[in-house]
Amino acid sequence: MHILITFDSTHHALAAESTLLEANLEPDIQPIPRELSASCGLAIAIPPSAREQALQLLHQGAIAYRATYRVSCQDGSKRKCCYEEEA
Repeated sequence: MHILITFDSTHHALAAESTLLEANLEPDIQPIPRELSASCGLAIAIPPSAREQALQLLHQGAIAYRATYRVSCQDGSKRKCCYEEEA
């Protein structure tokens, strides 16, 4: 399982990646899955244990994000994932 943070702009995604890398939170930048958006865009996957710190850093840096999702995949396959939007 991991947490996926989605963004409305590439600029925000890249700024977030830089901020999270500086904090050693191991962000993994990737395209937004088609199940979540038909438009092109970037998302960042992080470990669940890094969620609170990551969102706090984004807030402090005034880096806007669209939503966060809990992602669980069957058999480790990225093709069979379940996305649960967090409140």
